[in-house]
Amino acid sequence: MLRFLTHPNEDPDLAREYPKGTKIYGRKGTKYSRICATTTGHFKRCALDGCTGARVRVVWPDGQVRWLCTKGLSDGPRKGTYRLD
Repeated sequence: MLRFLTHPNEDPDLAREYPKGTKIYGRKGTKYSRICATTTGHFKRCALDGCTGARVRVVWPDGQVRWLCTKGLSDGPRKGTYRLD
């Protein structure tokens, strides 16, 4: 059964690491590397078999909403930012 985390208080560690407004940059070495999404503060467990990560809801500049797995993110170009691997 998949449990959705809709409020940051349900998982304080995720809320501290990915607070609302955190910048997530595109993959390094691609034309998207300077484009950044912004986290919304909503989380849910990753549904992939064997994955222990969580999905973080982000909004891209063009308005697209995506759920990114925390296992696919690394440190970004600036402190407190992340990048897609």
